[in-house]
Amino acid sequence: MFFFDKYTIMGRRWSEEQNNNKMKEAKILQAFEGIGKDRIKNKDFSYLDLNHRDLSYMDLEGANFTGSNLWGANLRNANLEGVDFKGANLNGVNLYGANLHIAYLYGAYCAGANFTGSYLFGANLRYANFTDANFDSVNLEGADLIGANFTDADLRYTNLKGANFKGANLEGANFKGAIINIMHKDSKLFKDCLNIDKIEWFKEEFKMIKGLEGIDEDRVKNKDFSNLDLSNRYFTGIDFTDANFYGANLSGASLIGSNFSDANFASANLEGADLIGANFTGAKLDGADLTGAKLIGADLIGASLQNSILQGAYLDQANLTGANLEGASLVGTDFRNATLTGANLEGANLIGTDLLNTTLIGANLEGAALMGGRLKNADFTGARIQGADFTGCRLKGTKFDIKHKGSKLFKYCLNVDKVNWVKKEDKND
Repeated sequence: MFFFDKYTIMGRRWSEEQNNNKMKEAKILQAFEGIGKDRIKNKDFSYLDLNHRDLSYMDLEGANFTGSNLWGANLRNANLEGVDFKGANLNGVNLYGANLHIAYLYGAYCAGANFTGSYLFGANLRYANFTDANFDSVNLEGADLIGANFTDADLRYTNLKGANFKGANLEGANFKGAIINIMHKDSKLFKDCLNIDKIEWFKEEFKMIKGLEGIDEDRVKNKDFSNLDLSNRYFTGIDFTDANFYGANLSGASLIGSNFSDANFASANLEGADLIGANFTGAKLDGADLTGAKLIGADLIGASLQNSILQGAYLDQANLTGANLEGASLVGTDFRNATLTGANLEGANLIGTDLLNTTLIGANLEGAALMGGRLKNADFTGARIQGADFTGCRLKGTKFDIKHKGSKLFKYCLNVDKVNWVKKEDKND
């Protein structure tokens, strides 16, 4: 009989863990054969031809597959949390059981893809093509489906509570047993769908919504949550249109996919809140604290955020067209791939802000502080930049009107020689 002390057992466990890691690494190298090790290390698989590759069960969290060809690939049970599939070809891909939490599939081609058993909570599916795709029994609660194409897709028994169908094409889609909010019952979107008579139209009493427990019934009925402590509460895909959250504490709350159109969040505390895919169109957030908040893919069109605090917030792919951010604190904010067309950023503090691929066409940045920011491929055409401070900004591929060429504004910037100076007649090219 042999006896092993705890150090021997720990040593064996460590050895087994090392062997498992080596096996995982070997599988990844095999799956991505012919691709540089640096790209594999950084999980940068953008614009590659990966058709019919076996990527099943792999941990690819946070990977970049932008514009890649994954036609017919096997991603069964893969961890794809936060993965960027923007514009990727996912036609015929097997995503059975895959984790696609907060994945970005904006404009992806997913015809005939199999999403059965996958987890898509908080995923951005805007303008993606899901023709003939299989979503049987998938949970798409609170999903952002704006402009998506679901022609002839299988959506049987799918949970679509709180989903945003604006501009989606649902022609020929099968909704047998699907759960959809009753407010869509008379929508023309479903007129050419299959089994609409077998849809489970969902109507939830507002006062019974999970997360509102313990709040005065009259306040809930009137959507008056002003000055309440709602920290760390959980709401998903709920319609809070015109609700009053003035001065409320929503720090750490989960509000993914909820509708806050024209709601009042002035002076509210939303620090660290999860607002992925939420709709704040026309909302008032003046003086609100959104430090570290997750607003990935959120709609803030026409929202007012004067003097708000968004330090370290995540607004990747968010739409802030026409938003008012005058005097806002945006230090270290992530605006990658965001749209700020016509936004007012006068006097805003954008020090160290990430504006990679951000659209700021016609925005007002007069007197704004952008020191040390990453402005690669950002579009400032038509923007008002008088008095703005661009010291230390990286300008590779950044677009500015040619009238600013040679301006002292860019005297202390990096990559000025790689700026894309745009002539007036080129703006519509």
